[in-house]
Amino acid sequence: MLTGHPVWLMIIGPSGCGKTFMLESLMLIPRTIRVASIKGESALLSGVKKKDRIKDATGGLLREVADHGCLVFMDFASVLEKSYETVKDLFSAFREIYGGEWSRSIGGEGGQTLHWQGKAAIIGGVTPAIDRQPEQGRALGERFLYYRYPLTEGYQESMCAANVTHPTDDIVQMRLAVDGMFAGLGLEFGKERERKELGLADRDRIVGIAQLGSRARSVIPRDSYSKEVIDVPAVEVGTRMSQELTQLWLGMKEIGVSEAEAWTA
Repeated sequence: MLTGHPVWLMIIGPSGCGKTFMLESLMLIPRTIRVASIKGESALLSGVKKKDRIKDATGGLLREVADHGCLVFMDFASVLEKSYETVKDLFSAFREIYGGEWSRSIGGEGGQTLHWQGKAAIIGGVTPAIDRQPEQGRALGERFLYYRYPLTEGYQESMCAANVTHPTDDIVQMRLAVDGMFAGLGLEFGKERERKELGLADRDRIVGIAQLGSRARSVIPRDSYSKEVIDVPAVEVGTRMSQELTQLWLGMKEIGVSEAEAWTA
């Protein structure tokens, strides 16, 4: 919702840790599109003959996002479970979507090109199984920030869950609270707020974190079968991670997170 690069955030945690509840809280915010599953590129942009088009067809997820919005993947594992070629095509599309523009050629109606241009944020939830997807993980790592839930014994979470008497009401109340917070702050998709510039000290700190993080997530080329190292890895430069971390930090400040908590997060 701030000017600048979109933030793509993957929330990683075991089943039952609360990540789905967290994502559900966003669903009243206008232009926030829930994604339960995705079959392929056609789910992002689709086109068929007029006679075959159903009444409530949307034209794909990006048409719903329009020029500025957010896709929320409740379970990103549904993407990773697709065939290798489907996942490869989707990640190729994601890379272009992150840049703000994507075109898809289809054969319907004599052949046509579907085009989208805008700014799309993506937030998703996934289990640690994502770490066992090396190629997909590499493609994600180039665009996504990972937030990993802290490991706990689950006792406190289970105690809270055991006392929930009206789960649907809790979700509704959370959605209303989150939507009201953003509305009260005047933050919305489609009407970007001018983001502030960072001071030198804050910028230097974020760049230091990004340099370390991007180096740590750089992929080591290995043989597909023997898993032996076959090449010297090219270390990722921290430019993109610096941009996203800056947006995330400024976003936390906009919604009232204290500076100490923002840096800890």
